[in-house]
Amino acid sequence: MTKCPPKSRSTDAADYQNGPRPIAAMSKMFEDGSEIASHHHSRDQFLYSVTGVMRVRTRAEAKVQWSNSLRSSAETLLAG
Repeated sequence: MTKCPPKSRSTDAADYQNGPRPIAAMSKMFEDGSEIASHHHSRDQFLYSVTGVMRVRTRAEAKVQWSNSLRSSAETLLAG
């Protein structure tokens, strides 16, 4: 039996904001020291880090996201 290669999924968060289901999942890897410009999600966002550490900033707070922990925020602003 021939295996099909895995389908490639979008890593653009905008592609997941208006989906037909209440929950959408997107996986994305970042190099050490990566930064993402301030942005807004129309849906809540759950962040999960398998390894490493993320610094997460919102309008109201700044937190450190350790690996193997989950965080939710409706307006997540990310910086490496």
